[in-house]
Amino acid sequence: MKHTSKRLQELVLVLAMCVSFLQIPSFAVAHSDNNAFVVKSVDVDKDGTLTIVKKCTDHGTCTETVTGKVVENATKTGYQAVDANGKKLNDVDKVEINTTKPTCIKPGTITYLVTVDNRTWTTEAYETDVATGKHTFAHPGVADDKLTNDQLEVPSDYKLLNDTATCLSKGEKTYAKICKVCGQVIETETVKRSSDISDHHFIKDEKGNKKEFEEVIEAATCSKKGEAYHYIQCNDCGQKLYDIGNKTFNTTAKKDAEKFDIPTLPHTYEYTIKANNSLGIVTDLTDATDAASLKRAFIVEGKCSVCNHTYKPTIVSVKEDTTKLVKADKCKAGSRTFTIVYEAIDYTKEKDKNGDWQTKEVTEEVTVPYYTNNNYAKDSAHDFGTPVTDNETIVKATCTKDGHYDMVKICKVCGKKEVVSTHTLFATGKHTAAAAKKENVVAATTKKGGSYDLVVRCADCGEIISSTHKTTAKIVVKASKINSVKNYKGKKAKITVKKAASVTGYQIQYGTKKNFKGAKHVNTRKTSKYLTKLAKKKYYVRVRTYKVVSGKTYYSSWSGAKTVTIKK
Repeated sequence: MKHTSKRLQELVLVLAMCVSFLQIPSFAVAHSDNNAFVVKSVDVDKDGTLTIVKKCTDHGTCTETVTGKVVENATKTGYQAVDANGKKLNDVDKVEINTTKPTCIKPGTITYLVTVDNRTWTTEAYETDVATGKHTFAHPGVADDKLTNDQLEVPSDYKLLNDTATCLSKGEKTYAKICKVCGQVIETETVKRSSDISDHHFIKDEKGNKKEFEEVIEAATCSKKGEAYHYIQCNDCGQKLYDIGNKTFNTTAKKDAEKFDIPTLPHTYEYTIKANNSLGIVTDLTDATDAASLKRAFIVEGKCSVCNHTYKPTIVSVKEDTTKLVKADKCKAGSRTFTIVYEAIDYTKEKDKNGDWQTKEVTEEVTVPYYTNNNYAKDSAHDFGTPVTDNETIVKATCTKDGHYDMVKICKVCGKKEVVSTHTLFATGKHTAAAAKKENVVAATTKKGGSYDLVVRCADCGEIISSTHKTTAKIVVKASKINSVKNYKGKKAKITVKKAASVTGYQIQYGTKKNFKGAKHVNTRKTSKYLTKLAKKKYYVRVRTYKVVSGKTYYSSWSGAKTVTIKK
């Protein structure tokens, strides 16, 4: 079975090889008499190589390709398509070529328009020439340099950018030379003109008329008229033209301008209401049932806050609010509340035909003190107790100064306080010791001790009661030394120092030079410290201690140096 299978495999292989060498004929697909080819695509390369692909209407995949060349027509103007032999392609109805010349920013192009079977195919625009970079102007050159500044002509391709001429002075006009193609500003030309002075452009009001302004010479008050100039102002240069009268604005000199009055200002009244008597109080004599008497019991006074001019408005009505009555008790005042209507000047209204200001009614509520009949003016109405010491008036005596206090009697009803007598507290002659303080302090150093005076002074007069001189020992900063220096992985070194008593901390100095020039240092309060970010070099290390006393730092001497080589 194995033998037979092998022979079959060999036979199949031989047959496959024979088939590969056989020429198998292809059979054309037949087209119907009514079949037609329609144009699928028309392409023209930059050099004019033409390719037309047609598709069979009977078979979706059956195509026909026609090639040719777009050339100039030798006998006629224009262009035509020819085959490889130079004969006209009957498939092409018409050939057109559109070309553009290069500009300052755009390259030149060629575009083919090929008409086949009454349909025009347009190719892409092929680049033929690079952009020139040269700009195009309507007028060559610049203004004629033979002309004066006043006669200079601006070419038509120049555009006005800026004009510095004002209504007061000549200026300069700046023109820009602009490319007609791309619009880029190429250069600018400044041309001076002697006739560029422009007219004033005056500020306008809301109605479009020249706006009048007022320049105050002297401000008006409620008691005096003011003075002012009237003027109009140029919006461009700020020039003021003053009124010389009858709204004629034609002078810049104030001495020629007319002065106009500023009317007096109205008074600024502040109104107060009080009882119509010297005491400013009401009593039981005020008859609340008699309207006329009640109006006479009060007075309203207006006082100008500027000039102190006074005005007394007419009281229209007075009505008591009895629900707010607080009864009086002998010498202790009560209170009565009234609603008072009076006529105040109304500056929001026009003056009357006589030139006087009109008025408006103002309603105010006022509360006034109230006493029982006849008691408000008599001290005998008070019920005073036995005189006592007024603690608020006590001024204690010191070692050198007298003190004093008042004896007062106090009304049991109203609490009124009345001084009966004043008494003197004679100076004690005895000092009162304050807390001891250090004076004349000489700070100790590492080289020598210090000193100070412990002084007790009088708290009242400041005189020294006692003083004790004390000394302080010199500051000792015990030195230390390096116990060990070891290299650790990561370019680190661990420094261990000998513990020193009574120090604040340790300062470790390390560097690559034996004399420690340019060396770095770190401070630590512990006896071990890791140095990091080291280089693979040999380092010298030493230590000193430090102590902080009263905010100042003192150092010991440096220890001997030890070395460590950073290898890892």
